[in-house]
Amino acid sequence: MKRFCALPLLLFIAVLTIAHSAKSADAPPRDWSAHPAIIEINTTEDIYALGDIHGDYERMAEILAAAKLIDDSAANPAKLKWTGGKSLLVITGDFIDKYDRSLDVIAALRSLQTKAHEAGGSIIITMGNHEAEFLAGSTKKKSASVAAKLFETDGKGKKAPTLTDELVAKHVAPADLIAGTDEDGIGQFLRELPIAAKVNDWFFCHAGNTHGSSLPDLRQQLMSGIDADGFGSAILSDPDSILEARMHPDVWWEKDSADKHDTTGQALRDNLTALGCRHLVFGHQPAEAKFADGFKREAGEMFSKFDGLVFMIDTGLSRGATNYGRGTVLRIHPDKDDPSLLAATAIYSDGKTDRIWTGKR
Repeated sequence: MKRFCALPLLLFIAVLTIAHSAKSADAPPRDWSAHPAIIEINTTEDIYALGDIHGDYERMAEILAAAKLIDDSAANPAKLKWTGGKSLLVITGDFIDKYDRSLDVIAALRSLQTKAHEAGGSIIITMGNHEAEFLAGSTKKKSASVAAKLFETDGKGKKAPTLTDELVAKHVAPADLIAGTDEDGIGQFLRELPIAAKVNDWFFCHAGNTHGSSLPDLRQQLMSGIDADGFGSAILSDPDSILEARMHPDVWWEKDSADKHDTTGQALRDNLTALGCRHLVFGHQPAEAKFADGFKREAGEMFSKFDGLVFMIDTGLSRGATNYGRGTVLRIHPDKDDPSLLAATAIYSDGKTDRIWTGKR
């Protein structure tokens, strides 16, 4: 008797489910009033920001526990308890892919979002390029080696599969999530994510580049682009977009500046002025970045520049990240010695902290 092999079956399931991704075209239009493209909120509470979890549930829970936003790093996502009170946490996208627990990350974030709200706090989860690419149906490019990824190792244990691979392993059709029709509501949750958030005068998004648009104009561009072309719209997928702009080989705001050797961040400052903001917080960039003034942001560093104008918070949290590093959450809070000032503090998974900025409110 021949021994049954699961690998061809898994590949067949992957091809079959991706082939039905056209169903996403039949998804109902987004209700932008109920689920705005850009969340706007004011708060007097502490603000936290965490970027690029990339499927690493254990590391995410460890870091949130170190920041005292959850009680412990429970193995079960449903058992995590929000202990952040009225604090506000912003997740700046790319919480899926690269490591092997994307579904647990999603379950934990959805559960904590409800628990934080019940406690008077808030969790805002914005979209990253990985979420947009999944919803655009580009999973088919990543799924040709589904079976290989499920069983391959890289010396650290199981190699990071994508969200699609996790779904296939659980016999869930990725096309159902893309269309927002899966029974667990994961697809609908992903489809309704905001693209950015304005909290007080802080602007949070995945890659940062808003091209000098005002907040109303950017909101309209996002709505029009997604309504017309879905999550593969240029407003999300262009290499210099709000979800995709890079810091290498060129820093995007230096590239956008009239002066290619600008050392003051004027293009970045102009973008923020147009948004009515004074600070930009984004992820997407765990690698080192070299600036026109000769300064370098080291890979995996929680980084601020131009006296609090910009904060880069992707520190390579996930064990599946190429630039895997020291997981860090950003805390924005009143200075304990002078409440008229604001401070930004990096909190590490071991509980240690590092003040990276202090400035005027």
